[in-house]
Amino acid sequence: MANQKPTAKKAPARKSVVEELRELGREWKAKGLEFVNSWEKFKNILENNYQLGRSHFDRGNLQDAVMRFKFVIWLDPKYKDSWYYLGCSLLAEGKTKAARDAFAKDLKLRPKSEDTRYMLAITTGKSFPKMELPKVIPLHLLVDQFNNLAPTFTNEQVGAYKYEGHIQLANAIRSAIAPGRMDHIILELGVGTGLCGPLLRDIAAHITGVDISAAMLSEAMTVTDEQGKKSYDALLKREAVEFMADGPDSSYDIVMAAGVVSFIGDLQPFFEQAARILKSGGILAFTADAFDGNSFQFDTETGRFGYSQYYLADLATRVGLTEFRCREASIYPESVGLLCVYRK
Repeated sequence: MANQKPTAKKAPARKSVVEELRELGREWKAKGLEFVNSWEKFKNILENNYQLGRSHFDRGNLQDAVMRFKFVIWLDPKYKDSWYYLGCSLLAEGKTKAARDAFAKDLKLRPKSEDTRYMLAITTGKSFPKMELPKVIPLHLLVDQFNNLAPTFTNEQVGAYKYEGHIQLANAIRSAIAPGRMDHIILELGVGTGLCGPLLRDIAAHITGVDISAAMLSEAMTVTDEQGKKSYDALLKREAVEFMADGPDSSYDIVMAAGVVSFIGDLQPFFEQAARILKSGGILAFTADAFDGNSFQFDTETGRFGYSQYYLADLATRVGLTEFRCREASIYPESVGLLCVYRK
């Protein structure tokens, strides 16, 4: 036994190339699943904090909203529209410069975002490049704005700001119609809280009002004339140009809009549709912000569009309308706008 040679250990069988590849594949699959799980957890952290930020913003918890959006941006600077909502939250806090910086970063990431362009323009002011000014105002921003303004709109505009656009518009319409006629079919675009309706109820057989704001329409529904008659026969939640586009030809005697066109931008579709739905001899009447150039331009100070008389006259001619009146008017005591009346 002492002279017995130790038994040689059997060398382990070498794995085939196929087996090694399979094992390597299992290892990578495991690592891949681990990575995916980690990524899913990371995405959940991003999304949860983003949604919390949105919720805090909607409820007015601005400091909490800012904290959540900053956290999301710290994790992923390109996550959704976090820069945009960070800007909105900061602006609501009164931190205009910080909000402007946030909107600028968002516009670099999302150059086609009209929401961001609009917010950046109004927070930048007159120094905003003219070639990059907004061409439209996002409709949902206007809806939110006017829904919030609705409960106090009439008292603030007429009482505090001494707004007279509705009175001047009604008087201009009366000067353009045939004396004694009482059966006009009227369409009011951007009816708001119903300032114009009572002023023209006596010359109308039917008044339809449309507006994008449900809250504004709720206010208009309560408006009556001096005899207690409802000022509007129909009130509809619609965008102005879209509503006209759906209407039949030659269906209205008067199409009017007090202060609405300045939120539209390019007025060519507005003029085309208004001319189409007006009866022969019908009237298009509106007030608008004025612009000294040859066309129209977004005003960063007011957040609205201004129009030149040349631009409006050219559009009217193109669609077959004749100018009855288009002149400057003091819509507000210290604000000059345009009061325009055209006849088909």
